[in-house]
Amino acid sequence: MSLRYRALLALLGLSITGCAWIGTAAQRVAHADVAAHAAGEPNWRAARADVPSYPKCLRKPIAACIVVRGRGPRILLMGDSLARMWLPAFTEIAKRDSLTLAAAIYRACPWPQRLDGLGMAPQCPTFRADWYRRLIPQFHANTVVLANRGYDAPGNVLPIVVFGHHVTAATPLGVRAVTAATKRSIRTLRRPGRKLVLLEPTPLPTDPRYDPIRCLAAHNRPCGFTVSTAVTPLTQLDRNLGAARDTWSIDLDHLVCPRFPTCDAVVYGKVVRRDHTHLTATFARAVSFRLQASLERQHVLARRR
Repeated sequence: MSLRYRALLALLGLSITGCAWIGTAAQRVAHADVAAHAAGEPNWRAARADVPSYPKCLRKPIAACIVVRGRGPRILLMGDSLARMWLPAFTEIAKRDSLTLAAAIYRACPWPQRLDGLGMAPQCPTFRADWYRRLIPQFHANTVVLANRGYDAPGNVLPIVVFGHHVTAATPLGVRAVTAATKRSIRTLRRPGRKLVLLEPTPLPTDPRYDPIRCLAAHNRPCGFTVSTAVTPLTQLDRNLGAARDTWSIDLDHLVCPRFPTCDAVVYGKVVRRDHTHLTATFARAVSFRLQASLERQHVLARRR
């Protein structure tokens, strides 16, 4: 192995002797990272509009919600724009493993039922009711992957209405309300043999004015930000729930920010974020190998031979 390649592996956080724990997935990760590293200057001009499409299947046949058809297990990705953000990664995983992937996604629409506030879109209750009453029962998912914005992330706390009181999701009353709604919905989703996967929110800059594209356009690199390593109450909720049988909480901090707690604007030659909150579709697609390796290691997905 050349010294140059050894140095690149070290830069990516992979030890030469420590890659066996993710088997063949490690090889796919390394090859993808090397290709991205060689891609050259990131295309920040295209990053702003690098938003993945998703199926619009409200009250339509279940087939309209399916993104990838395969011969393997059936996966449902459900949630708000953070679920949409991860759709390119799961699409790539589904194609590689011949999985059937469906999406229940709508902007500003938390997947837990009976939540008010949180910047929720007016049509969210209609979409969410369709997911729980029709899509979930009829699709028969083997695995349900759930994604939401970090409602109590520092500097980004969202308002919530609890018994007529307007508070934020970071207050004790707000945390209790989100916790109760989340646990109720988890119970609703449970089925014998079904896996439930909670994607923990990705790190967010505390400055709501943070705009990575504007910074990159002005050549003000590195254009990154640093976050607290403290675990918020709602992320801890995910982790507590992930300790249950057939339930997982997936920490994405180091996947999105390899130098966590520092989050760079450009990683592996790709622009990471298109705005304050969302990853670009290109970056989500590029880290699909790493995400798959993590899911395989935690036995959410079967390892490929």
